[in-house]
Amino acid sequence: MARVLDRSPEMVRAHLIASELERDRGRHEAALTWVERALVIAPDQIEIRTRRIHVLCSLRRWNAALDACERALDIAPNDAEALHARALALQGLDRPDAALEAFSAAEAASAAPAPAGCLGTPPVCASTRYAGG
Repeated sequence: MARVLDRSPEMVRAHLIASELERDRGRHEAALTWVERALVIAPDQIEIRTRRIHVLCSLRRWNAALDACERALDIAPNDAEALHARALALQGLDRPDAALEAFSAAEAASAAPAPAGCLGTPPVCASTRYAGG
C-alpha cells in the first residue's frame, strides 16, 4: 500500500513543494533530492524536468543542466520553460551566442498556448537566484 501512495500525484506535488522550500532556504542539494524523487514517480512530466534543470543551475552544474535540458526537450521540444532553462545553462557555460539563440527560441515558444498535462503549479524561473548560489 505504501508504494501506491508513494507514486500518487499528491506525492509528486509534495516532493516539488519540499524542493522549493529547500531551495528557498539555499539548500540546493536537498532541493535536488526532492526533485529527483518526484522525477522517479513521474518521469515524463516536463515541469519536474525543468525544475530539476533550475536546481542544477542553482548549483552551477551547467553541463548536467544542459544534458537535462536535452532530455526535457526530447519530451517537449517546444516547451518555453525548458528552452529558457537551456539558455541559462548555455549562458553558465559561457556560450553567449548559443544562449542568445536559445533565449530567442524560448521567447517564440512562450507565445504559443501552454501544453496540457501540467501539474497546476506555477512555473519556476529562478535565473535571478543563480547569482546568489
